[in-house]
Amino acid sequence: MFRYRIKKLWKESWQNISRHRFLSIMSWLVAAISLLFFSLLVVLLLNINHFSQQAKENIQIQVFVNATADEPRIQELEQGIQSLGNITNVTFVSKDEGMKQMVEQYGSAFEMLEGDTNPLYDQLTVEVADNSQIQATLRQIRQLPDVFQATYGDEAADNLLSGLRSVQVAGFVILAITLLFTGLILFATLLMSIKTRQEEIRTRTLLGATRGYIYRPFFLQSVLLTGLGGLVAGAIALGGYHRFVTNWVRIPIGYNWMGFSTLVPCIIGANILLAIIIGGMSASMAIRSSIKYPK
Repeated sequence: MFRYRIKKLWKESWQNISRHRFLSIMSWLVAAISLLFFSLLVVLLLNINHFSQQAKENIQIQVFVNATADEPRIQELEQGIQSLGNITNVTFVSKDEGMKQMVEQYGSAFEMLEGDTNPLYDQLTVEVADNSQIQATLRQIRQLPDVFQATYGDEAADNLLSGLRSVQVAGFVILAITLLFTGLILFATLLMSIKTRQEEIRTRTLLGATRGYIYRPFFLQSVLLTGLGGLVAGAIALGGYHRFVTNWVRIPIGYNWMGFSTLVPCIIGANILLAIIIGGMSASMAIRSSIKYPK
C-alpha cells in the first residue's frame, strides 16, 4: 500500500510537470539561475572565510638582514630572535630564494634580476604565537643587531582582515536578498501552475480529497524542479570554479584557494537542502493562497 502511494505520487508529480511544460521549464530555469547565483555567493563566502583564516595564520614578521652580515652573524641574529618570547618559528630565506619566488609568482619578467643584479635582501620569516602581541615582538626584533628592517605589513595586514570581514558581511546581506527573491519567483511560477488546474483541484476537493492529498503532488513537483535546478546550478558553479578561478586567477604567495573536493559536498548539499526548503515553502504558500476547501 505504501509503495503504491509513493508510485502514484511520483507519477502524478511528473504528470503535472509534463502537462504544463512551459511553466515547468520556466520554474526550473528560474530555480537554476537563482541557485547558480546562490552557489557563486556561497563559493565566494567560503573562500573569503578561507582567506581570512590564512591571513590570520600568515601574519608573519619579515626581518631583512643587513647586506654586510655574513653567515655566522645571520645565525646569531636567528638565535637572538628565537630567544625572544612569542616566537614559534624562524625561517631563513636567502635573496636568491626570494627572487625565485617572485619569478614563480609574477612571471619571467623578473628573471633579469637574478644573480649579481638581485636587489633583494636575505631575510628571516618569523612566526609568532599570539598575533595580538605582534607589535611588541616587532619592537624587540628591531633592536637586535644586523636588522636592516622588520615589518609585518602593519596597516596592510590589518586592512586586509578588515576588508575581508566587510566583504563577508556584504555577501551575507546579498545572499539573504537572493534567497528571498528566489522564493518569491518560485512561489509566483508555482501559483500560476496551480491556477491553470483550479477546476480539476476544485473537483477533487468536492469529491472528498484531503489537504494532504492535494498538497503532496505539488510539493514533490516543486522540490523536483528546484532540486534539478540546484544540481545544474551547483555543477556549473563548481565547474567554473575548478576550470577558471583556480587556474587563471593569481593570488599572493602564502595563500591558496579552497580545495575543490572540499567545496563539492558543501555546494551540492547546500543547493539540494535549499531547493527542498524553498520548493516546499513555495508549494505550501501557493496552495494555501489559491485553493479554497469546502466547509
